[in-house]
Amino acid sequence: MNKLVIEVEVPEQLLKDILVTCVEGGSDYWATFYEIKREENLDIISVLVGTEDDDADTPQLVHPDKLMNGFENLAKVKDPENFSDAPNILHRLLNDVWDANDADVLLQLTMFGEVIYG
Repeated sequence: MNKLVIEVEVPEQLLKDILVTCVEGGSDYWATFYEIKREENLDIISVLVGTEDDDADTPQLVHPDKLMNGFENLAKVKDPENFSDAPNILHRLLNDVWDANDADVLLQLTMFGEVIYG
């Protein structure tokens, strides 16, 4: 199989905006957000994210840079039949025309490596 690897710069502000969207409504149907740390302009520096299924010990610390793991998982979706919208979501995120659903997908891919909720 042939492979094409392309490097794309993802602006830091985009990562911050996506994380704020997740916390302020994009992912609140499945996630619980603890210990939200913000900058003066209200961008999120870090947040502890858990689920209703989590024990108290299992929430994950998420900061904007960690969302890059979600981008990597989105870019290499292995089963496009079950996640056919992955290329469209990646395109929208990288072109800054995304919505709360796209932000939610990215957070789930960051935390779980797959989309579990929604």
